[in-house]
Amino acid sequence: MSGESSGDKFGFSVSLAGDVDNDDYDDVVIGAPFNDVGGTSAGRVYIYYGSSSMNAREDVVMTGHHYGPGEALGFSVSDAGDVNNDGYADVMAGAPFFLPGGGMRMPGGMHLQEMVSPVGRVRLWGDPS
Repeated sequence: MSGESSGDKFGFSVSLAGDVDNDDYDDVVIGAPFNDVGGTSAGRVYIYYGSSSMNAREDVVMTGHHYGPGEALGFSVSDAGDVNNDGYADVMAGAPFFLPGGGMRMPGGMHLQEMVSPVGRVRLWGDPS
């Protein structure tokens, strides 16, 4: 496993993710908060599905860019349990420089984001207020 460039800080945050794809193997979530794909230091979060022989290819990629560059999505990552009671583990990812609607940088921002992956929905849970 490796980041897209050395400046991404891939592995800045790492956590077990629970069983995101509900296959009876724990998965891993890794943050790269200074990845530039979504804008300068917008950040990225990678989920790797566990298996009896885990590979080094990411299965889900979430890119920061919702409110502009610099939000640093992936600064922190964690297992969130099953927040919405759908039988799948959920993950949380911090974006400490999140900018709802632009303006001054606010510490500690997160927002709810739902993405469809090949096996179902992946949620980032939080509240921008």
